Amino acid sequence: MAAARELDPLGVKGTSEGWILFHSRRFEEATRQLHSVLAVYPDDASAQWFLGFALIGNGQSEEAIPLLEKTVSVMHRSPGSVELLATAYAHAGHRTDVRKSIIAATPSTSSVE
Repeated sequence: MAAARELDPLGVKGTSEGWILFHSRRFEEATRQLHSVLAVYPDDASAQWFLGFALIGNGQSEEAIPLLEKTVSVMHRSPGSVELLATAYAHAGHRTDVRKSIIAATPSTSSVE
């Protein structure tokens, strides 16, 4: 994959490689890989989401928060993206923000009385 990227940097995205590195617990390498993907494809929701996992795994939850706030928006508040943002808030010690993100993601129910 690295050789392919060297020959054609735009031809091979590398998102899957970053995800594999994350699952291999090679968080630093996954972070570098996914940052390089986002340098070329800044709105790639999958790369953002995977990078959020890698940053949290690498103990960089504070850095993950603004990225994941963007991801939540790009992914139209999907439950998985909101959950990962709440996880980043929790790991960073922002308990109030965890509650806010979960409440904001919960579909409002009209009062049926």
